[in-house]
Amino acid sequence: MSFLPVEKFTITTNLTPEEVRRRLSEQIEPSQLFRSWPSFGKPYEGEISGDYFEIKRINRFWRSIPPVIEGKIIPKANGCQIIIKITPPLGTTIISTFFLVYVLVMIPSFMSSTDIIVFLVFVYFSILILFQIDAARDKNLLENLFSS
Repeated sequence: MSFLPVEKFTITTNLTPEEVRRRLSEQIEPSQLFRSWPSFGKPYEGEISGDYFEIKRINRFWRSIPPVIEGKIIPKANGCQIIIKITPPLGTTIISTFFLVYVLVMIPSFMSSTDIIVFLVFVYFSILILFQIDAARDKNLLENLFSS
């Protein structure tokens, strides 16, 4: 378990890079800033550019903030490797940082230091556990998608 909300892993497959891109493109639709209604089509949005892709799961019912998945496809003699990094979206990271700074600056006036530490540990592990659940779901789907 990482102390930062980042998941890195490599998938080795017998699929060609073209087949990996094809399978991935079947799961991706173009990104949209705002969706008027949850999409029930493809599960991911983003783009593939050559041997690089950046995608995120489409948020169907606004239950969570899906992590960003970046990947690089590296051709090998008998297939390819896909190096994947899953991180929280930049906006989530910025808002969480501002929230934690606010807590550190404003709350000490009416909470003891022990209460503040317990609160920060609770918030940290809540964020980390929710991220790990989402990342595990995406990792499982990608591993199944690229199994040969």
